[in-house]
Amino acid sequence: MGISSRVTGVDIGHYSIKAVTLTPTHHDMYSVVFCAELLVPCGIFADNHMLDYQKIVKKLKELKKTLPVFSYKVATSIPDSAVITKQLQLDSYQLSHLDIKSHVQEQLPFLSEDLSFDYIPSVEVHSSTHLGPRYQVVATRQSLIANRTSLLESAGFTPLMVNQQANSLSAVWHFLAQKMGQQHWFILEIGLTQVTLCHGGADEMSFYQTNTRYEELTDSGRPLWVEWVEQQIAMYRSGADVRRIDGIWVGGGGGCSAQLLHDLNRWLALPTKAIPIDQLCDMRSTQLVLSSNYTAAFGMALSGLHWMRTRHALCN
Repeated sequence: MGISSRVTGVDIGHYSIKAVTLTPTHHDMYSVVFCAELLVPCGIFADNHMLDYQKIVKKLKELKKTLPVFSYKVATSIPDSAVITKQLQLDSYQLSHLDIKSHVQEQLPFLSEDLSFDYIPSVEVHSSTHLGPRYQVVATRQSLIANRTSLLESAGFTPLMVNQQANSLSAVWHFLAQKMGQQHWFILEIGLTQVTLCHGGADEMSFYQTNTRYEELTDSGRPLWVEWVEQQIAMYRSGADVRRIDGIWVGGGGGCSAQLLHDLNRWLALPTKAIPIDQLCDMRSTQLVLSSNYTAAFGMALSGLHWMRTRHALCN
C-alpha cells in the first residue's frame, strides 16, 4: 500500500478538531501516519448543526499545514441527531430510484431539494401479502453535507466521505473485536457534552444509544451519566435472548483517566479499559501518542479506507 491510500479522519467537535491519518499495510493492519488536536473557538456550531465558515476554515487550514503530504483525502461525520433512519416498505419490485425518492420524501420532514439519502435492502421477510422489497433508508439534509464538504474544500482538502457518527464508532468496534477477539465488549465514548454506548455486532444484535453528559451526582455519589450507562446495560441484558457483556472499552475526548477507568470498573461491575488504538496499529511512522481520545477520528479514517477499498473492488 502506498501514500495514495492514505485517509485522514477529521472529527470536528465543539471544543477541538482531532485528526488521524491512516494507511493500510497488510492483513487488515494500519499504520498511523499522523494525529493531532487543534482547539477551536467557542460558537463554531450554528443552528441546525451547521459550522461557522470563517472560524472552521481557518482552523482546517492550520491543520492542513501540519499534515504530511498526500494526506489530504478526508473522511468526516455529521451528528447522529441530524440523521433519520427508517424502514421503507414498497409494494412493487419494479420501482426506480426516483420512485423510491418520492416515497422517502413523503415520510421525511425534508424539502425535496434539500434531501440527501441512501438505502440498502433489509433482510427480506416473506409473507402472504406478497409485498415488494423493504429498504433501510438513511437521510439527512443536503445543505448539511454541502456545509461540511465546502469547508473542507475551502481549506484545501479533498472530501472523501461524510458519514454519521454512529458508523464511525461501529468501525472502531469491528476493528477492536477482530483484533482482540472480544465480541462481547462494548464501546463507551465519553465526550465533553454527551456519552455514547454502542455494540457493533450483527444487525439484530447491534446497540447504539447516546445521551447528554450530566455531571450532577446521584445519591450514591456517581455522575448521572454513569447511572444512564448502567440503565442501558441492564436494558441490553434484559432482551429475550441471552446477551453477554464482558467488558467496556472507553474512549472519547471527555476524559479517560486511570481514576475514571477504576471508578467505572467499580460502578459498572465490568472490566473497563481504554481503547488501545496505539497497541493495535503500527505507530512507527510517527512519534506522537495516539490515545483513546482520538476514537472518533480513528473511526472516520477506518470508514474512509473501507469505502475506498469497497469502491475499488466494485470498479474492478
